[in-house]
Amino acid sequence: MLEWKREKDVLIPTVPGTWKSRYTANADFLDFNGQYLMYYRGTDDHHDRVGVMTCPHSSFDGIHWEDYPNNPIIDVGAPGSFDSENILDPSAVVFNGRVFLYYSAIGRTSSTIGLAVSDDGFRFIKHGSPLLDGRCPEIVLGSDSRLHLFFVRVTDGKGYCIYHAVSDDGISFEIGESPVLSVGRPGEWDSYSVTTPRIFLDRGLYYMVYAGDDATLDDSWRFGLAVSHDLVNWEKYTANPIFSKGEYGDWDDSNIWFGTVEHVAGRYWMWYEGCNHRRGFDDFISVVGTASTEAPYFFIDPEGEGKESI
Repeated sequence: MLEWKREKDVLIPTVPGTWKSRYTANADFLDFNGQYLMYYRGTDDHHDRVGVMTCPHSSFDGIHWEDYPNNPIIDVGAPGSFDSENILDPSAVVFNGRVFLYYSAIGRTSSTIGLAVSDDGFRFIKHGSPLLDGRCPEIVLGSDSRLHLFFVRVTDGKGYCIYHAVSDDGISFEIGESPVLSVGRPGEWDSYSVTTPRIFLDRGLYYMVYAGDDATLDDSWRFGLAVSHDLVNWEKYTANPIFSKGEYGDWDDSNIWFGTVEHVAGRYWMWYEGCNHRRGFDDFISVVGTASTEAPYFFIDPEGEGKESI
């Protein structure tokens, strides 16, 4: 089992009097135009919006980023629109030389997935209508040159399950009828809800880091792992969960979501959202932090040379 080094300080703190005065969340990593981009959600007293941070390849250390001066870069829509209340959960991919960024779009009576497209990664134009019903999108460009969209929906009167859709153009999606990742059996740690999927490719194997819970819809405090060779058929890791909330008194001692992993500069980096146990109090926080580990492979050796296996 990998040992994670948690950074003591949070990666994206809140800033009083700004668009991210209450929370930061939902970090998503993208390598584009010679630099690393980190899209994230910021929340004030009114709305969730999307901003971005940057880091040159040459100075990457996982924890030092520069906030884009014109944040937020994607704002809520006009009153009555499908994304008029909140825009959150950004997930971006480079497709045909442009950045396609998918997001959870919250309107007065709806929860859907929207799209915004950019030539430079900073100035986005929204697609005018929602793409499909769901939340927490994760977008992956597959080896088949198609876009694979993962998202969550409430299923069978319990918590979230993770669904999958594919597209040739990034706008029209074919949606699978059944979840590609469902909750675990009764008594297991993820038996009620599986949510916030994040996927990366490493040594020919797709890894999905997901949040799970055995009691509530969206109060997860552990991450699990599932693996796939084709983005369609997924198998849960038998030694789940792989990561848990922090110790009592830490900034992430209550819940965690969106475990975004990338293998950069010889380490596996994970950026994730966490909150403390002080809900309802003035010192409650929900922010983005960082953990990392150095290892020859991420939990599972696809060549069978190590001890870890599915």
